[in-house]
Amino acid sequence: MIYARIPLLIVMMILLTTELSSNMGIDIIIISNKNIPETLLNKEDIKDIYLGKKISWSNNESIYLGEIEDVELRQIFTREYLDKTFTQYINHWRQLVFTGKGNPPYSFKTEADLIQWISKTNGAIGYISSMRSLYELKVTNVKIIFIEE
Repeated sequence: MIYARIPLLIVMMILLTTELSSNMGIDIIIISNKNIPETLLNKEDIKDIYLGKKISWSNNESIYLGEIEDVELRQIFTREYLDKTFTQYINHWRQLVFTGKGNPPYSFKTEADLIQWISKTNGAIGYISSMRSLYELKVTNVKIIFIEE
């Protein structure tokens, strides 16, 4: 009888592990200042932007990166969009800064702070986990960037 339960236990463990390793229900929403010309980017574009490989928009305006200090959100973002671990991402930026080849993303305590900064900074881009933050702040200078698969 106990042997009949082992396969079920294994399936349950696999499902639990898969659930824990997923992004735990957090959706990444890419936002930018409304004045950037792009409205659609793909994951490779996001990767190039956040790894400092793409430094200007199609209108030659500088790109300014922002993110919040939420480690869980940053881990999900780096895994889903950059194909890196959070540690690899931090080390990548340390190397760019050390060699004078880039400026790391601006860091903010809350999504509200990030959204306010993006709304006031031409060329700014960032990511959040909740549409509610956008609605609550009622900002008009921020737009959602759609991600092409």
